[in-house]
Amino acid sequence: MDAEFVEADKATRLKLFAFVGILALLILVERLTSPDPALRVTDPALAFRQMTDRLLLIAGVAAPLALAWSVYFVRVAIKIKQSGQWPPRGVRVAVRTQIRRGRRATEIWIAVLVMAGISLVAFLAVLFAWYLAFHLVSESAIPSAPRNFPLTEKYVLATTVEQIPPAVMADLSARMKHDPRLANPREPFNRTDVVDPRYPMRRLVLGGLGARSWFVSYEHGGRGYHRHLVVYAQRDGRPTLAYAATFVSEVATLEELRRLVNNGQVSEGDEF
Repeated sequence: MDAEFVEADKATRLKLFAFVGILALLILVERLTSPDPALRVTDPALAFRQMTDRLLLIAGVAAPLALAWSVYFVRVAIKIKQSGQWPPRGVRVAVRTQIRRGRRATEIWIAVLVMAGISLVAFLAVLFAWYLAFHLVSESAIPSAPRNFPLTEKYVLATTVEQIPPAVMADLSARMKHDPRLANPREPFNRTDVVDPRYPMRRLVLGGLGARSWFVSYEHGGRGYHRHLVVYAQRDGRPTLAYAATFVSEVATLEELRRLVNNGQVSEGDEF
């Protein structure tokens, strides 16, 4: 007996191509919207918000598609069982398909029903992941900054106080006890405990302006001369203190600061 075939339907083929295109677009969006790994260090809360926004976008597209495919597969499985053949009568196919009956048709409708279950599980998994991201994980559970802030960004160096963003200087000055002034490099300041009130107690060593964070390193005179490293995460253009540490080494470059922090030669604390 000659094999019977159902000829391909052009409209159904176009729908299949469209579905594949949407899947490819989802993968591309997932890649393009992935948070920068460095942002997870400089601003974990912002990185988390970007992650949940990306999840919402993907869920908004993937969840309806998964549910629609689940319903479609269930309907096809029912039609195969009722008609006793694959493809069922009246169902269009994207490619030329040989008609199967009997045991093969039974195997196919069971396989299609399994695919419907997989699609339904995928739909529920996406919704559950979205629920977890927005309702079970609070922003308060995210640390404002990890320990040993690595300064991984590319920075435009600032060598004068005037080059440091005013908002950063305003916050930093408010944290400086007794004397909020910061001298420029090579300007006089009170390096020892012999204090001249005309000069500040602190002097800038180096600053850095990045896309997601800023840092300031400065000398602190008085009894027990030492230095500070302060890093601010940038959140919507506003500085948020992310890291503060003191050290005694007289390093003066960004590379030296990075090595100092990575080698654990700093003491983290709230002294400014």
